Amino acid sequence: MSESMSDVDHGVELKMLGRALEAERKTSSFYKKMVAELPVEGQKLFQRFVEIEEGHVAIVQAEMDAVTGGVMRSSGVSMKNAAATRPIPGLSGRQRGSWV
Repeated sequence: MSESMSDVDHGVELKMLGRALEAERKTSSFYKKMVAELPVEGQKLFQRFVEIEEGHVAIVQAEMDAVTGGVMRSSGVSMKNAAATRPIPGLSGRQRGSWV
């Protein structure tokens, strides 16, 4: 007998995604703080890092939403920001964020 998606326990997957989400949020905060402290000429470069990290937050959140059906939604980052990240060569399908 096959299990339906709602019958599967995703506890380990959600735990790992939660850890990834926390790491991405910390990294995003680091770059935001860096941008705020840099002279104007350095801000442009590191502002792009902020955008990339916000995209990572949105992607991890989207993975969590896919697992939970959106029940655990906790990110203020939109999927628009996830689409702003550049694809990584060699990754395909879901890895690249094709669900966006």
